Amino acid sequence: MSRKRKASCELPRKRGKPSQYAPVPSATNKRCWSPESTSMEQYHDDTWGRPEINTSRLFESQTLQLMQCGLTWKLVWSRREHLKKAFRSYKYTEVAKFTKNDVDKLMQWPDQTIIRHRGKLEAVVNNAKQIVKMESAAALDRGLSFADLLWSFCPKNDKERLKSALSITGNHMRSKTVSSGSYASREVSDGVHPTMTVCRLSHELKVKYRFKFMGPTVVLSFMQAIGLMNHHSNDCFVFQRNEEEITALRKHLSLGRSAKDWKSQEIKDDLGKE
Repeated sequence: MSRKRKASCELPRKRGKPSQYAPVPSATNKRCWSPESTSMEQYHDDTWGRPEINTSRLFESQTLQLMQCGLTWKLVWSRREHLKKAFRSYKYTEVAKFTKNDVDKLMQWPDQTIIRHRGKLEAVVNNAKQIVKMESAAALDRGLSFADLLWSFCPKNDKERLKSALSITGNHMRSKTVSSGSYASREVSDGVHPTMTVCRLSHELKVKYRFKFMGPTVVLSFMQAIGLMNHHSNDCFVFQRNEEEITALRKHLSLGRSAKDWKSQEIKDDLGKE
């Protein structure tokens, strides 16, 4: 018997009362946090909070979020091209083959390139190994793929998945360095704390799948980045676009389909309407 567990992502029931999370009219290109560069602006507009299913891009986002632990996003962002080179353009099958000698070499990279934290570098290699195991098992119908596991933890209610207008207290991209074990970073940045769903995903990743550096604060940032939570403010100009894409993916998953088949299924559905 197959041990594969279907990803469940039920859609919330519609209610008559207007939601405090519903989009509100916004000025053209109004952003919910202030990018400090053109590249970060593009990240906000085109990537952050959009539903992601590609395994390599999920691995990239996971890596950047764990690298941010205890640091500022601005610092991590400034090192992103070096990190991409260090981790072979986030080809997780290649990173999974890294040895202790490879990590030693990364620790010798010049200043101002990658983040030379041995624990984080080793965590990235370990996480790549775990993703390879998951993808191999999924191919044999013996478990969930990385994307399906993550999307099975998409919160089912708006209170967890979205931010109400009243909870917006500041800039997502924090500017102050904080201790890696503190939730203060989340409090001073956007007023959002890890929820029970975040903690459950963190526990699943760490205990069942042996991922490293996946504590609740890092996992919250990861979930925000890949669209499991749409934490753009509801007057941000990309909020509604992200919601439409997330809703389409959740509907796809609710039919028992795999996350990796999402876009191809959308194309088939569109062709069927013609």
